[in-house]
Amino acid sequence: MLRKIGTSALVSFTLLFTACGDTENENTTTPLTKMDFVIDWQPEATYLGIYYALDTKEFEKIGYDMTIQTSWGAHQAVAAIASGKYSIGTASGGATVLARSNGTPIKSLGVLYKDVPTVIYGLSSKTMAKSPKDIEGMKVGIYPGSITNDEFKAFVKANGLDMSKITKVSLSGGDIPILKAGEVDAVLNYTEMSPAVVDMDKSFKEVDGKRTWRLHLKEHGVKSYGLNIITSDKAFSKNSAELKKITQAVYNGYTNACKNPSDAIDKFVKRFPDKNKKNITHGYKLVCEQLTSPIGTQTKEGWGKTITLFDSLKLLKKPVEAQNMIADIK
Repeated sequence: MLRKIGTSALVSFTLLFTACGDTENENTTTPLTKMDFVIDWQPEATYLGIYYALDTKEFEKIGYDMTIQTSWGAHQAVAAIASGKYSIGTASGGATVLARSNGTPIKSLGVLYKDVPTVIYGLSSKTMAKSPKDIEGMKVGIYPGSITNDEFKAFVKANGLDMSKITKVSLSGGDIPILKAGEVDAVLNYTEMSPAVVDMDKSFKEVDGKRTWRLHLKEHGVKSYGLNIITSDKAFSKNSAELKKITQAVYNGYTNACKNPSDAIDKFVKRFPDKNKKNITHGYKLVCEQLTSPIGTQTKEGWGKTITLFDSLKLLKKPVEAQNMIADIK
């Protein structure tokens, strides 16, 4: 015969059972592994997908407590990964190829930007360039340590420009104030960064409905992969399965951010309150337009074009094979 259990006894038994269950779950939970992901610039719309992966716990889902580290250019990020300081990060396609040609053991886990996002841009109210030839006679601001410097050389060569007629001005700070002051006529930057900021700034006068003019390098002979996810040969051989998971988490971040831009941008601006929401909204729209489809797609042919571009500039110290650029994460 079953004996009835009193209400208080039943409650006590239930609480005890639940507490034991919680303790067991806590004891069997695997702690998250701390890891760093280095981006090749400062927090901008370009990297919003990575931050969204962090904010939506894409990294936690695969067991990582991820910290995003910043740097000042693709070459710096590549060097940090090659040295073993970091296992994974971002760089431009050109920086990845140049590193490989220099004997730096770097591979691409996947390509985010199918083309270079670099533009030569200026203020519509001050200067105007409708074709590459118009750049001759201008003062052009360039960040010396940036891959955009090498991309500019490719632009000049591809369009037969006379470099002696172009004045290069080295930049170390913000480019918009220098443009506004008239110290330079144009600047090289990613289309979703400073140019997008000027687009949204009503203090700049519009000409024919536009505050900036842009010459997209990808439309004028600079055929190269843009932003890609990189690792070192050593890190990949040691931890390829985990790097694959992290790479997929980044893809998820970009994909979901492009599907849910309002949420992604709100979270980004909350994380970086100094950022202007309108600027980031405009910038990230440009980011989504540049992504590979499916995201991460890379081919030997695509890397072959990137290699050919930089080889034509005589920037490769050693020959680079396209297949060696790709980390096989299939």
